[in-house]
Amino acid sequence: MELMKKIFLFCFDKWWKPFIFSIITFVLYILFDEGWWWLLCFICLLVATVFYFIKKKIKALLMVFLLAVYLCLSGVYFIWQSYFLPTPTYQNRTDIEEIIGVNIPKLKIINAQVTHIQEFFEFEITIKSDIEFKSIPDDNFFYTLDSLCKVSSLKNNHYYIRNGNVLSKDDWSKDGNTYIYNKHNLQTGGDDFFEFKVTKGSKRAIVTNGNR
Repeated sequence: MELMKKIFLFCFDKWWKPFIFSIITFVLYILFDEGWWWLLCFICLLVATVFYFIKKKIKALLMVFLLAVYLCLSGVYFIWQSYFLPTPTYQNRTDIEEIIGVNIPKLKIINAQVTHIQEFFEFEITIKSDIEFKSIPDDNFFYTLDSLCKVSSLKNNHYYIRNGNVLSKDDWSKDGNTYIYNKHNLQTGGDDFFEFKVTKGSKRAIVTNGNR
């Protein structure tokens, strides 16, 4: 107990120590997008503020100021991440064809929006794009999809494996007249996903992608 007290006093006896530590952790948060760094920085400034208030030191006012600045910077960074950074929205016909392995008609984007985003702890994002084909896909297109659905049902997902590790998996499935392609990329330890959904007889399709 005495040792922990000494360590605590050593960390907070000088106002510049929590200040330097908070700068380092905030920079690490920006570099790695890991919410734990943000939380660690916030706790450090909060503990320093409470400690200096108990000690009735003028340094407490400085800590309050730093805490306010930190929260403001965090808010600005979060808004910048959410609204100003470009997000991968697979709005290109060639990109979609390369992923699903099937040729599709020319298309245009009706709407694309971020439907889910989480910045803290583990970064997550979901982007939904509504697309419209120039013409309704013909019967040959859906015959191909029927074949792919049958192959997927027989193989129960396609796995891509390297050195014993599953890198990605994909499959086609069918729900009534709606055909759904799913791909999950597991290379980074997370789950980067892509979904293409099209209904027979419709000019519209939905592309959903992101990380979760």
